[in-house]
Amino acid sequence: MHWTYNSCDVLYDPLRQLAGALTAASFDPAAGYRIGFDLVAERRITSPQALGSTLVLLHQELTEQPAIRHQPAPERLILLLSQLVVGFTEAMPNAAVAAADINRAERASWKVLNKQLQQALQCDRLTGLPNKAGLTSWLDEILAEPSDGTRLGVCLINLNRFKMVNDSLGFDKGDQLLRAVALRLRRLADEAGHFLAHPGDDEFIFVVKGTDGYDDMDKVADIAMRALRDPFTLNGHRLSISASAGIVECAATEALARWQHPTYGVISPAQFIPLAEDTGLIAPLGLRLLEQACRQSLAWRRREFDPFVISVNLSVAQLRT
Repeated sequence: MHWTYNSCDVLYDPLRQLAGALTAASFDPAAGYRIGFDLVAERRITSPQALGSTLVLLHQELTEQPAIRHQPAPERLILLLSQLVVGFTEAMPNAAVAAADINRAERASWKVLNKQLQQALQCDRLTGLPNKAGLTSWLDEILAEPSDGTRLGVCLINLNRFKMVNDSLGFDKGDQLLRAVALRLRRLADEAGHFLAHPGDDEFIFVVKGTDGYDDMDKVADIAMRALRDPFTLNGHRLSISASAGIVECAATEALARWQHPTYGVISPAQFIPLAEDTGLIAPLGLRLLEQACRQSLAWRRREFDPFVISVNLSVAQLRT
């Protein structure tokens, strides 16, 4: 794999090792632990400040590589860097830096750096929006709050055939388009007070608190779709796109198509859904999802779970068949 490199020589090997771990067919988070341990044992990086700077540089260099930025599983980077911190911490005693020698100011620095690291790992560097980890963290906080009967709605916006933009115009143009889409949607979210995230690739998610029913989420989806109708200007070129929306509203669940490949691992829907639409396989795929959702709903009812809505996204191409 060819990749550009801009940082100092001391981080060349860690970057190369992290890049290899991220793109490996068989993902092993423990690689991050070993790299973190070696930063202390071999490169004598032992201070919290040095670790913080190192993490920022590693994260920046890696997310600038197209081969890594467009990986179907961006959470790999989060897992690797988290394990890197664990390896770094456990190597500290071996470097004769005992916990008793860390003064109060240094402990405070650790807390600040850890908070900054978590914020960086939960932010999509391309769009500036919360990524999948940021979305999960925000939802965990909301769902952990005592229930007061407040309803919650989710609207997922999916850019149609975004892979074709990357394939035909290149990743740079695709990234420009994502930033432009994020800017339009962020304005809507800020005006309405909604939470907006970019979990990956061509997906954007609105989360709305205090909904009264599906009509509220229909409005959010409609406004978002209308905002994306006007063409985007990328370096003087006008590009029109279309999008699809799926909504879930109130303690509901959504049936999602996921492909667990025995060799390549989890394959993103952004990769196989367009192919299924182009080949006509979207119809049997959508039918199978509907059947599985119905079976699961029946199984839950038989176990006396309270009935709730299961949302199943259908492709426009499937509805036309």
